[in-house]
Amino acid sequence: MAADPENTLILTLDTGPVTIALRPDLAPGHVARIKELAREGFYDGVVFHRVIPGFMAQGGDPDTAWATVSMGGAELGENQPQKFGDRKVRTVDMGNPHLVMFGPDLDDVDVAGIGAHLQTVYEGGVNVEFITTGDEPDHLVLRVFERGVGETQACGTGSAAAAAAAHSWGLVGRNVAVHNPGGTLEVDLDDDEILLAGPVHRVASVVVSPSGVLAGSRPQMSPTA
Repeated sequence: MAADPENTLILTLDTGPVTIALRPDLAPGHVARIKELAREGFYDGVVFHRVIPGFMAQGGDPDTAWATVSMGGAELGENQPQKFGDRKVRTVDMGNPHLVMFGPDLDDVDVAGIGAHLQTVYEGGVNVEFITTGDEPDHLVLRVFERGVGETQACGTGSAAAAAAAHSWGLVGRNVAVHNPGGTLEVDLDDDEILLAGPVHRVASVVVSPSGVLAGSRPQMSPTA
């Protein structure tokens, strides 16, 4: 099939050009926005992060840094379908405890109510991830109840636990995009290590004095503009 010049994006890298065929038939709004920004020169000079064959091409954002951290490994617990008959459920130990629940729809889930109840069931409390599959392969949608806090906008270990559990159920592959309410995180599941990647913004510099902490004083914070 001949390339469509109107829907072809060429990234010029130090290692050579990368040609990407855009798919307006699948994501018309996304393609239109990429083309608009590219023509404005928005991406010029942006560091190109990585390519995962068969999965994604990861570019950058001039206003945002990209960070990848190791989350260690995930220890999968037993499946627990007897506790929630309409959902896949299992525990995942990421160094902190998680309970991942897969169901068909998150819109009507009582995250606060179920999450609060489960704090009384699991000694020491548990982080609860409610997940479903996204609109594309290897995509998950997540809502999370963090122990001691309640429902939050995002959770790094929760995203890793969700991806590990979903992979164990055959719902996703090893390279997973997890859509938190606060943004999307990428999880790479290796045999011995989980890598978590996502955008980061510098919001403040925090100076902590050990003696001050012991004395109960507050840290000094310098917000960025």
